[in-house]
Amino acid sequence: ALFLTESDAAVLIETIHVRAMIDALRDDWPELRIEMSGDDRVRADRRAFESVLRNLLQNAVVHGRATAVRIDVRRLPTGAVEIVVNDNGGGARTDVAIALDRPFTRTAPTSGSGVGLYVCRGLLRQMHGQILLPANGPANGSSGFTVAVQLPGAA
Repeated sequence: ALFLTESDAAVLIETIHVRAMIDALRDDWPELRIEMSGDDRVRADRRAFESVLRNLLQNAVVHGRATAVRIDVRRLPTGAVEIVVNDNGGGARTDVAIALDRPFTRTAPTSGSGVGLYVCRGLLRQMHGQILLPANGPANGSSGFTVAVQLPGAA
């Protein structure tokens, strides 16, 4: 995954159904209840997109101690597809956005190596997407940690 974040790394862009990708990952976290609303198709590299989603789910379980994740998928007016992932875990410190810009930045004593969100950002950039952290905590008044991933939508 780290290799793909390099600016000259080759990505294979194809059309991917978001729900199918999420369904393929469910078995890796049988203890995690994954609820999903919406579905769409994105233009992305399958391995890179899977790595991003896998990292977000892994963070929810390991660092947030989440038991449930809600994933909302919607098409934006720009044509991009937004995938909002919100878990019911312990949340994250407000300076977690630093981890997007600097690798090996640990945002809490229980955090991992500090490379996961940085790699996600690099992978998404390679696919002409982005990762967004809400400025004011979790979305819709929910608990835990919320992150939004945006990727080009397929026609």
